Amino acid sequence: MSRFHFNRIKQDPNANKIGPKNANMQYFSGDIHTRIDTLVRETIQNPLDNPLYKNKPVKIVFKKRMMKVSEIPKHEEILETINALLKTLYSQKKSETGLIQNHINHFSKAKASIEEGEISVLQISDYNTIGLVGSRNDMNSNLGRFLGGDGVFDDESSGGGSGGLGKYAPFTVSNIGFCFYSSRNKINEYIYYGWGKYFTHNIKKTEYTGEINLGGNNNDVLKRKSSLHEGFLSERKERGTDVFSLGFSIPDEEKFNWEIEVLKAVIRNFYGAILDKKLIVSVVNQDQDPIMINIDTIINHLDYFDETNLKNKSKLLPEGLTVEAVNVYANGKKFKSKQLETPILGECFIQIQQDDEFTRNFNFMRGPRMQIYNEKISAGDINFAGIFICNSEQGNKELRLLEDSHHKEWKFNINAKGRRIKKEIYQFIERCVKEVATFDNSDEFSISGTNLLSFGNSGKAKNNQPTKQLSKNSTAIIFPKNVTVNSIKKSFFNGEVKVDRKGKKKKTKPKKPAYLKPNKPSDKTPLKKNSKERSYKVDDFKAMIFKNDAQTNEYHLYIESKTKANIKTISFDIPMENGKLAELDFIDNIVDKNNIMLERNIQKGSLANEFENFQLDQGLNKFIVKTRFNKKVQIIIK
Repeated sequence: MSRFHFNRIKQDPNANKIGPKNANMQYFSGDIHTRIDTLVRETIQNPLDNPLYKNKPVKIVFKKRMMKVSEIPKHEEILETINALLKTLYSQKKSETGLIQNHINHFSKAKASIEEGEISVLQISDYNTIGLVGSRNDMNSNLGRFLGGDGVFDDESSGGGSGGLGKYAPFTVSNIGFCFYSSRNKINEYIYYGWGKYFTHNIKKTEYTGEINLGGNNNDVLKRKSSLHEGFLSERKERGTDVFSLGFSIPDEEKFNWEIEVLKAVIRNFYGAILDKKLIVSVVNQDQDPIMINIDTIINHLDYFDETNLKNKSKLLPEGLTVEAVNVYANGKKFKSKQLETPILGECFIQIQQDDEFTRNFNFMRGPRMQIYNEKISAGDINFAGIFICNSEQGNKELRLLEDSHHKEWKFNINAKGRRIKKEIYQFIERCVKEVATFDNSDEFSISGTNLLSFGNSGKAKNNQPTKQLSKNSTAIIFPKNVTVNSIKKSFFNGEVKVDRKGKKKKTKPKKPAYLKPNKPSDKTPLKKNSKERSYKVDDFKAMIFKNDAQTNEYHLYIESKTKANIKTISFDIPMENGKLAELDFIDNIVDKNNIMLERNIQKGSLANEFENFQLDQGLNKFIVKTRFNKKVQIIIK
């Protein structure tokens, strides 16, 4: 250990001083779920981009361990730095609840953990990787870009990379704010380095920037031809890198299961790499049995996810959409892009699967198979989910240039080429959706050989009301289904239409009312109005629905009422030619004339397309029904 040099960077009197709110650390801030997610993404994507053998998986291990402070090289100097930081903070303190007090609390805990003689450490190890190669001063090397710079990229690489910002991710779970690196690289060099970045402070009347490091000469890493012989840094034997985050700390540790949170983050971001056998991850809590995440175990681990959670305030991929994506990647139909379809990106793949339970979300990733972002796609007639993958080296370079430093967005609109790339991607998606999630023909669910009734608007009567006519185009009528025979009575129907359970209908003559002489009162006693409000069903009213050809995915529902009323629930179904009902969640939303969106019935036992509280006024009531497809189909209600 005597070969290590401890270096402090002196403050240039003409340079700006650094405050306690580190901008690079803030780059990876957020709640504990976001911080763990960032930690996992940043510490896996770099190794995944740089495998030693591409035909073998990269292996990552997250391990919590306890370490004696006496084993840490130069721990006295680290403690001296933290004491100086606390002294600076106390001199700047203005209140008991401000930002300075928060930093005082943080570094007080760091000091206490060092003085206790034993600290918690999160060790992150990768295997089958090229390791750290080069020097901190060589920005053309992966070591230089990672440890020596901020915002420095390799334009020739198709890898991800945060331009050196990724090195800050392990600090988000370190209350000491110091990390060690131990690596055996592809040319059999052993690399050792320790690093922390704080804020401007004074030690023995000398002002320092806050950056400290532990390595070789000239602030560079320590390089050796053989491994160290003692201490935790000597444990690295295989090619790859160990990162040690000192003072591993998370809030509410007794309530917060960090192993499961890491597991979820691994699957959420790298399910593609795991299922393609590019990645194996294990999570270890001290001496407990490891949790293995690989192609054989990933499906079982989905039990930790809440499938009903489809929204996430922290912008992480929601748990329900993660489960959906894993199933699509494992079981979906695979499409390969045509040569003329993606000329800029080259070879691309889409995994897509149709399922009534799916949400129409598409996920996007590049060659390393790390999740970039997800987006809801409006194409198609029935529900599906899909995954887009750019698989070519050149395409990955192009997308990397469009990618933000968080690896969560492709900024297509930054230039004309980016917009052409976007067009390639979404035209490829549209073709695959059309093949998997579109009805074969527009009349698939229509009643063949007949004209369905339509409430048209092609002509005007004298009172400027719509004329009543038969449509020559297939549209849809709402037919009640919860009675053996039901009828929709409407003067412009030219009679009465009887409908059975299967949706078959026939026209009959209307029943005539009993004859009464003019002005002769009825001898029947009028019924007293029930003070209790009546519960209406849809078959108590005259109702119809038709496709609005002026708008995509839109139907207009009309219900006529003689008085103000409320229909508690209406359920919508599509009959198939075989007499069964299509098991589709095909209605997106329904709004009334006041543009108020009706609530979907989510009570236990309710149907997929069941909505609540249809408020009716006297006369004709219009509702706009937004569907998930743009075809004309017959619709049955009950």
